[in-house]
Amino acid sequence: MENTDKAIIFRHEPERREPSCEGFFCKGLLFSSFFLLLVIFFIFYRFFFLSGMENVPGNLGDSRLNLFIMEHWFRYFRGEADLLSPPMFFPVKHTLGYTDALFLFSLPYSLFRLAGLDMFTAYQFTLLLIHMLGLYGLFYFLLMIMGCHPFSAVLGSVIGMLSNSLYLAMHHTQLLAIGFLPILMILGVRFLQNHNEKASKRLPYGIGFILLLSALFITGFYTAWFFCLLLGLFWCVYLLVQRIFYEQKKLADLIQWSKCHFKEILFYFFVFILAMIPFFIIYLPVAVEFGPRPRWEVACMLPTPIDFLNVGKDNLVWGKLFGTYLSDLANRPYWVELLFGLPLFTFLAFILSSWALLRLCVRKKDLAAKGKGIEDANLSIYFSLCLTVLLMWFLLLRLGSKTSVWWIIYEVVPGAAAIRAVFRIQLVLGIAVGIVVAWGFSYILARVRFASQRGTMIVSISLCFFFLLVEQINLGNAFNFSKSTQLNFLSHVPNPPKGCNVFYIKPDKRKPFWELSIDALLIAQSKNLYTINGYSGLFPKGYGLININDPSFSFYLKLWIGKQKIFGKIAAYDRRENRWTQEEIRPSEIPKPILRPLKKGEFKAAITVIDPPRVFSVMEKRQIKVSVKNMSELIFTSLGDKKGRYGIKLAYQWINEKGDGLGFNNRYQLYELRPGQQKVFDVEVSAPACPGNYILEFDLVQEMVAWFREMGNQTARVPIYVLPAVGNRKN
Repeated sequence: MENTDKAIIFRHEPERREPSCEGFFCKGLLFSSFFLLLVIFFIFYRFFFLSGMENVPGNLGDSRLNLFIMEHWFRYFRGEADLLSPPMFFPVKHTLGYTDALFLFSLPYSLFRLAGLDMFTAYQFTLLLIHMLGLYGLFYFLLMIMGCHPFSAVLGSVIGMLSNSLYLAMHHTQLLAIGFLPILMILGVRFLQNHNEKASKRLPYGIGFILLLSALFITGFYTAWFFCLLLGLFWCVYLLVQRIFYEQKKLADLIQWSKCHFKEILFYFFVFILAMIPFFIIYLPVAVEFGPRPRWEVACMLPTPIDFLNVGKDNLVWGKLFGTYLSDLANRPYWVELLFGLPLFTFLAFILSSWALLRLCVRKKDLAAKGKGIEDANLSIYFSLCLTVLLMWFLLLRLGSKTSVWWIIYEVVPGAAAIRAVFRIQLVLGIAVGIVVAWGFSYILARVRFASQRGTMIVSISLCFFFLLVEQINLGNAFNFSKSTQLNFLSHVPNPPKGCNVFYIKPDKRKPFWELSIDALLIAQSKNLYTINGYSGLFPKGYGLININDPSFSFYLKLWIGKQKIFGKIAAYDRRENRWTQEEIRPSEIPKPILRPLKKGEFKAAITVIDPPRVFSVMEKRQIKVSVKNMSELIFTSLGDKKGRYGIKLAYQWINEKGDGLGFNNRYQLYELRPGQQKVFDVEVSAPACPGNYILEFDLVQEMVAWFREMGNQTARVPIYVLPAVGNRKN
């Protein structure tokens, strides 16, 4: 029995239902709900199951990086790897913290590997297991803890765990870490339900919550941080709701309870600090090295109002709207990080449920003033959850190019400045939305038996239920690569040359750079090698090898080898030819920075525009090939001193009809140009905003010293006519 002499901080009771054939405990209804969830889960993973488990969730980018990290944990458990230093970005150490560490994923993955499964099959089963855990965990939470109707629990579980948003985010399979959140929620509520019981009753739930949360931080940092932010915000809102609508001073009760259980709270605090030590070991050095994410990068991924409904072009119900009529949304920077909106009717169902909760809370306050009341212990919890979601949407909203209340969170809340793709919080908010919509649906179902036109109401509710499920379906394929193809590729990679335990992968224009980088990571693991290549959320400082297919790759490879002193034999793998070569880069080949101003006789270069255009349109962007030949006896390089001085770069400007230059506002790297060497550069040129006759001029500059033309060198000039905009041209 509850001790009523103590302060009640958190009252929570499942809704009471009368037992009947349509009631809460009907076995047929429960079985139908379980089966329906299984069917929807199959629809979500249809491309996986229909391919005979051949297709792998995600794509060749982040998904394979996550696989690489899980395999690294497996090798660490077997004593074959240094945990903090996966074999990438050689010879940089402590690179595990550059990306999500995926600890909780690695546990079932390692068990599947020990059972004899190949790495890709183990990866598939791990993702399925965690997603299924989250789906049925949320169903249990809604059904057994929140007391929702079974079909309402199905609806809430689908919105929270099988949403259109999560399907679109499947190429970031680390985001499936939301599957652990329902377990955290169950542990947290069970702890609160026993807050006035003996400590032994709540201790397992409290310790379990702390250990799982700390493990989640070294699994998926975004998911754990978002959950903590929302949990803190929810408690603030909940205490405020209790004060306004229920005239209960829950904050005072919380303070009183904390005083009475100070030693127990201190114990939980120390358990949490100890449990977080692995997180600090992995991520604290990285945070110190890189600092916060730049605000401009975060601003690009903050949502505008339409993004809260943006479900992408492949959504079954709303895809045509966003694929045809709102297709310009896909032309924004980082637009794929803004596809986490709610389908329209799910959004409306949430808003209507929130409105109903508000009215009930107001009504309860009025009735309480008259000495009456309505019994619903969960009402304030649901309403607080509504307000938390709405408040978070307000915090996220971007108005204009940079304005957002989110900057308060960015500056004040610990860890916020490490979050780049902020709108991913929608996946966690989706669980809250699912809970609120499940309440709304249960609220309606509880009143069906009192309706005068019961049959019509049942049909209407069934149609709404069906439609809310259907609008979560996305027709795109989120399972974009073949397991057998990957296994075949790795099995046919020959052994590297003897004596070479470090390698890099050569450029291959057939494949994007990120795919080649992760190819290198998987080869490194399969052959027990170290690779100079790497791919993650962060890159070592001074690492210029991100884009393998860029013309500058060879230059930055030599620079990296010189900086890291990787002298001796290294191997190079050619993906196209499937063969290895052995290379040795000598110190004399390492690019050296220019550390002094050039002498007047050294400002010599031949600059030529190849196939120059004659006409541009206003504001048009076009690539122009420019040839540069070093006519001096000095090696030209874009590398300067630590203050950015002395490097030599290529630039252009527009000169109008009056002979006024509009300014050299662009710089292009020369990388390295030896005496007598000639290279062709692709320079992206932007036309002026006003039409007319212009001269396009190209020149070299030694940074903070002088332009080559100022020292007597000839520039390259091309006469260009800039046409007016199409709508302003005269016939």
